[in-house]
Amino acid sequence: MAAGSSRSKSGGKSANKELPVKAGLGKRIHVIPQNDKWAVKSEGSSKAARVLPKKDAAISQAKRIAKHSSKDVVVHRKDVTIERWHKK
Repeated sequence: MAAGSSRSKSGGKSANKELPVKAGLGKRIHVIPQNDKWAVKSEGSSKAARVLPKKDAAISQAKRIAKHSSKDVVVHRKDVTIERWHKK
């Protein structure tokens, strides 16, 4: 880059840090209980993409990620059984 350029390394756009789930993993995104919080986890991933205090917030985050990666969202109850399955 030329000296004095005001353009940032990201091309002037802020990086979207809310969508860390890799599109290549699994066909589903799960909302699962984790301690007293709710985790958003892509099938096949060893780590949660996000851990949120409220189940509704975790479901919303999972749906946003699924929209961008064409995946189903599977919502679990606290006992880990499936509560809902949102098809893509």
